[in-house]
Amino acid sequence: MKKFIFVFLFLGIFLACTNDQETKKPVERSMFFWKTNFSLNEGEQKILKDLKIKRLYIRYFDLDYSANFQKTIPVGNIEKNCNEEIIFLNNFFITPCIFITNSVMEKSSETDLAELVEKTKRKIEKINNEFAETFASIKSSYSNNDSLRNVLRKEWLKNCDEILFDCDWTEKTKNKYFSFLKQIKKLFPDKKIAATIRLWQVKFQEKAGIPPVESGLLMCYGTGNPKEYGINNSIAELNEVKKYLNTEYKLPIDIVLPIFNWAVLFRNSQFKTLMSNFNLQNVEDDTVTFEKVKQNLFRFKKDTTISNVYIRFGDEIRIEQLEISEINNLINILKEKISLKNNIRIGLFSFDTLNIKRFGVKNLNNFYEKFE
Repeated sequence: MKKFIFVFLFLGIFLACTNDQETKKPVERSMFFWKTNFSLNEGEQKILKDLKIKRLYIRYFDLDYSANFQKTIPVGNIEKNCNEEIIFLNNFFITPCIFITNSVMEKSSETDLAELVEKTKRKIEKINNEFAETFASIKSSYSNNDSLRNVLRKEWLKNCDEILFDCDWTEKTKNKYFSFLKQIKKLFPDKKIAATIRLWQVKFQEKAGIPPVESGLLMCYGTGNPKEYGINNSIAELNEVKKYLNTEYKLPIDIVLPIFNWAVLFRNSQFKTLMSNFNLQNVEDDTVTFEKVKQNLFRFKKDTTISNVYIRFGDEIRIEQLEISEINNLINILKEKISLKNNIRIGLFSFDTLNIKRFGVKNLNNFYEKFE
């Protein structure tokens, strides 16, 4: 009898574990690099290993309309300060990211767009080939064996299997932007083309339209306007997020969570600029420079300069960020509101040692695991 009970309990535990494995969703962990200067030291490489990252989104360049030149030009081009670590990068899938301002679509004619598509293709390929050439040179110890170098270049390029375009298009510019994406796809038939999706584009998708791409990347932040004085957090108010996700999106989507923070500078309640690398606790502790007005809003008690920004006595700064509990609540909202597909990709925006330190690797791991 005892033996029977033991076998019964064992089977129950086994079946429970099996069911748990069957319902567990495979998740592709990804990370965003959104700096103009790309490098990875040993400590940062270890963080990526510890987080089990599979894909890196790397910002290659921006496209912006220049009033001076009366045309769209690439700006913020990536600087690649990596040599031996290029071997480490070959362990990941790489997604080049191109940010496009909406003014590009507003100002461009169809002829302009066709020309821009060609230039964009050449620039993406140029950067990809530079990465590949550096990898081949180092991996072959600068060998003159052209055949070996060609094999190594191909080894690198096969991991660049998609391209992401990031543009906050509007109802007025959607046709031009969608035309741009269709033309890009024709020039990259072997690549997956993806596009970022803002929360408002989910809620008002009939007006915003659905981009002609294989998948969308839902940026789960941006519920407010940072230029607006008097709000608490423009990155994400959780009650607002719920309002945006009351309808199913007509495109497979992956998820991007905000682990960044920023500070919004105001003068006489008027927006001045966004500033990065602020620590809320440090600001609260610095009673010589700052006077706390309310929650995350502080007033400067003296003239000063921070990151080449001149600040006057009386200027105010609002520090915006999500805490660990808020991101966990955001994840719960997303799991409740969105039909998450199998093999979903979860990204964190963005990789920065200050962001990593603020959350800790353990908590970042937990963010990924909550989707599994």
